Amino acid sequence: MSASLAVAGLVATSACSSSSSGSPEDLIANIKANKQVTIGTSNDAPWSTVSDSGEAVGIVPDILREFLKRADIDATIKSTAMPFDSLIPSVSSSRIDLIGDAIFATEERAKQVSFTRTIFVNPDGLVVREGNPDKIESVADLCGRVGATYKGTTWVEDLKAASARCPNGEAIDVKVYSTIFEVMQDITAGRVDGALIDASLAAYALVQNPGLGVQLAPDYVSPTVDKSQNALATNKADKTFASTFNPIYEAMLADGTVAKIFDHWGLKPIDQFLPK
Repeated sequence: MSASLAVAGLVATSACSSSSSGSPEDLIANIKANKQVTIGTSNDAPWSTVSDSGEAVGIVPDILREFLKRADIDATIKSTAMPFDSLIPSVSSSRIDLIGDAIFATEERAKQVSFTRTIFVNPDGLVVREGNPDKIESVADLCGRVGATYKGTTWVEDLKAASARCPNGEAIDVKVYSTIFEVMQDITAGRVDGALIDASLAAYALVQNPGLGVQLAPDYVSPTVDKSQNALATNKADKTFASTFNPIYEAMLADGTVAKIFDHWGLKPIDQFLPK
């Protein structure tokens, strides 16, 4: 299973590195001076991964490369892999310049980091065993069963809230894992009955490797589509990145560049993931 997910580009490692030197208030100046932007990722294909050779790969790195080109900034992207729940602490402590991954721009997180405009929409999916033998089509169907997600996501609280609504004696046994592929492994092994994970990551992993032994529950409708707005995030003190990035990204959306990037990485239907 681990090897299969590695092929799917979902290998997560824990690492941190120092980001560019300079004032945390002016990330754009730091990037120009150091000719590098260090991004943090939890290795979520197709959004953002680190290749075996250390290259930043995926939709977010491609967006950033196009942004740097249009902003006339001569800089390369260095990607650092780490667990999802390490991303905000790492950008807050300036160990990385930017969270370059799929992360919801919530009000709570905005107290800790500075977000750009929404760059894509990415709701949760309900992942179950292949063939869905237990007929799990909603989070409520996990009452009396084992439900899971991974650390740092908003779905931890969603599962706990759903558990609180279950009939007496039929609470959801909520399991929280470090990585998305650990969740999938335990679904396949029968230790988890259903899990809330990133819909695009699940779909991409299944396209890359149909033999994972899991599937997306076909009738599941995410109740959080309107809240699944993903953005780039910088140190809370930064005052320059979002104001530089946002208008350029608007132009990239308008001229179809973002849609082409999504299409290249197999995200279809494209409109499902474009900012609303």
